[in-house]
Amino acid sequence: VKTNQEVIVYNFNFPSIELVDFNWKKLMNEDMLAASRVNANEPIFDIRFIRENAPGDKNKTGHYPHQLIHEAIKTNIRVLQVKNGRIVYTEPVKRTSKEGTIEFDNVNCTFSNITNIDTIIAHRSSCIVKLQAKYMHKSEVSATFDLSLSDPKGHFTVDGYINDLDGDDVTKQAAAFTFAEVTSFHMSHMDMHVEGDESYGKGNFTMLYNDLKISLFKFKSDERKTKRGPMSFIANV
Repeated sequence: VKTNQEVIVYNFNFPSIELVDFNWKKLMNEDMLAASRVNANEPIFDIRFIRENAPGDKNKTGHYPHQLIHEAIKTNIRVLQVKNGRIVYTEPVKRTSKEGTIEFDNVNCTFSNITNIDTIIAHRSSCIVKLQAKYMHKSEVSATFDLSLSDPKGHFTVDGYINDLDGDDVTKQAAAFTFAEVTSFHMSHMDMHVEGDESYGKGNFTMLYNDLKISLFKFKSDERKTKRGPMSFIANV
């Protein structure tokens, strides 16, 4: 189906959710979603991103989650805890007629200070997200996100690392999302720091690896301009 738009399909499954100190009266009478804590056990986040036939020049400003929360109802959730979750990102790639899939399991994540209430933001101006997971069932991943709730441009920082990544863990993903095939690779450790907002981004990466061998696919000149892959999805969101 030609939609001329990017299509993002979210399929969320929450087997168990616990809301601590949830206030029904505030929700019904004041349109305020308030809880001291939300616990989500073994949730599944299945995301499918279809960009085929979509224009590449869509304006993405103002669409970061910590910007969009200001358009929602009044919200004040002190802590959101995800335990033993799973994240699956899939993107069909027309060039290869295949799907690229990236999966994280054993996801344990804490969101602190989810709010759009000005008086609270005046004292705590960031939403902090701390995440630990396994990439493709094996590689240890850790990341801390600092999301500004006070900056209109949506300033953010990300600090993290990944350990023990092999060529077999990225071969299919690289072939789907890039113009290269990884034939041999082992990365023992990578540190990263990324920061930016809706108008810029910069980062530093330190990667310890060996035995990297890649081969490039043939591609058409206009394919150079095509953005694809999960990092592009994150930027779009």
